Amino acid sequence: MGSLAFGLWIAGIALAIVVVNVGHARWGEGQARIRDAIYAGTPEGSVIVTNWRATGKFIDIVYGDRFPLRREGLNARHTAALARKQGEFFVVLLDRSDSEFWRRNARDNASFIRRLRPRPSLELDLEVTATDRLRIWRVTQPGTERP
Repeated sequence: MGSLAFGLWIAGIALAIVVVNVGHARWGEGQARIRDAIYAGTPEGSVIVTNWRATGKFIDIVYGDRFPLRREGLNARHTAALARKQGEFFVVLLDRSDSEFWRRNARDNASFIRRLRPRPSLELDLEVTATDRLRIWRVTQPGTERP
């Protein structure tokens, strides 16, 4: 009986290892999709306004040259001045819903987009997982639109 229990214990551990590895691989694939979408959806050298706590780990010079600004603390006056100076910039927001902290952050993101001037154009809306949604908007100074 002891060897049967030991065998079942070993089988249980092996199953747990497989389940954890599969789960981690899926999580990693979702993280890579977010990073890749940010770089595919914003041009090299662009300014991006972002909710840094959610996106900061995805934005690195290794993947491409972007100039991130934190959404927190920016208002419509700041973004209007940014659009005048840059001609265009991008807003990259990752909404998460896996805790009250992230749900509040997503509400703050929505409020920021509603107040944003000039009005943004949604370029990407990607539901990565049941709890992660990445959106990218283009903000263009009127009169500088690309064809």
